[in-house]
Amino acid sequence: MGLEKKFDLYLEWTSFLRSKLCQIILWAYYKNVFLGDWVLYLDNGTKFTYHSDTGLFPLSFSFSGITDFRDMKFLSRYLRKGDFVFDCGAHQGLYSVYLAKLVGNEGRVFAIEPSKRFISYLEKNKQENNLYSIEIFPFAAGNKKEKKTFYENGPFSRLSVQSFDNSSIEVEVICLDELLDRGLRYAFGKIDVEGAELLVLQGLTKMLKEANPPVLQIEITKLVKDYGYSAQELKEFLFDLGYMLYLYSPWSNQLLKRSKPWKSCINSLAIHHKSIEFVIDRLKSKNQEKGL
Repeated sequence: MGLEKKFDLYLEWTSFLRSKLCQIILWAYYKNVFLGDWVLYLDNGTKFTYHSDTGLFPLSFSFSGITDFRDMKFLSRYLRKGDFVFDCGAHQGLYSVYLAKLVGNEGRVFAIEPSKRFISYLEKNKQENNLYSIEIFPFAAGNKKEKKTFYENGPFSRLSVQSFDNSSIEVEVICLDELLDRGLRYAFGKIDVEGAELLVLQGLTKMLKEANPPVLQIEITKLVKDYGYSAQELKEFLFDLGYMLYLYSPWSNQLLKRSKPWKSCINSLAIHHKSIEFVIDRLKSKNQEKGL
């Protein structure tokens, strides 16, 4: 391994460890302090208001250049004005408003979220930022059309795998192949559904066979076991469709191929093998535009 590559690897891991330490400190502080509305100013000029009913302030919403830095830096370098993207598991709209700012009025953000309560917060964030490119679909995504119980539990809300208390509501589940316009080419899709990610992918198979979109951001956590599958099975499902899993290094602006990226980061990038050069070229050209 050359000296330059060794330095990049050193920078990657030391930066990663520092960010993890910051996450632990922020988590210990936020979960005991914040209750109600809390405003985040994102690095691309959007304002996101997060409403907490419990005082539990999750790491994913403490964006300050630390926790979602890896994911959002990729998006800011990869996406272009006019791109079409979707946000499955949009919740209160953190990613939806961030994406909408990046794709502009020429693009579209299709936000999929079944909870009426979360949709109301998402709508407020949309209106507050004048981001009219966001289109909201009040559904849950899955592998077949059905009605199912949805458990509302703040950032950990998900399709129920067992009976819950009165925080549960009935929602309509639909396949993304049916919900999204297959005639459009999507540049990016985010899937964050607290363990049911494989079910969403199974309902998106027709589009994925066409490498549409070329890039997916997928949350992979231990919650997958609640839905009867493993992280490895999810990886193999994507591999059969031509997608490989990567982590993105914002420090070296490189895609890092890892056999089990979920061991290092809850969000992995699934990139179709036919599109890898396209993605790399976009990342490089955006850096060149900014003189980085």
